[in-house]
Amino acid sequence: MQASRPRRFGTDFTVRTWGVEYDVLGPESNRFLADLARARGPDAFRAFWQSAAPPDSAFRAAFGVEAGTWTAGWMRERYGDLGGGLALHPVAVLGALLLSAGMVLALAREVHGRGMP
Repeated sequence: MQASRPRRFGTDFTVRTWGVEYDVLGPESNRFLADLARARGPDAFRAFWQSAAPPDSAFRAAFGVEAGTWTAGWMRERYGDLGGGLALHPVAVLGALLLSAGMVLALAREVHGRGMP
């Protein structure tokens, strides 16, 4: 019987959607694991990295904190406060409003041109 080897976790944080690739951890994602090992120590990182448990359980067991909580703190340190969540760019809002107004006007002209009440 062959001894089972510790499972390794992938380190690619790239998301591909609608033909666009982006890194969910931002432009400094290549530092994420190194910063984790530096902040929590080599023994804890080794316990996490070599754990046979699912990644979220292994993270919690090795570091004593949820992965999402630590990641959010890491992102704040790297990129600053990200504000209150998602925000729309003002130009995008203006463009959407203008496009909507144009569509309403075009529909009104069409309805008026057909003699509909």
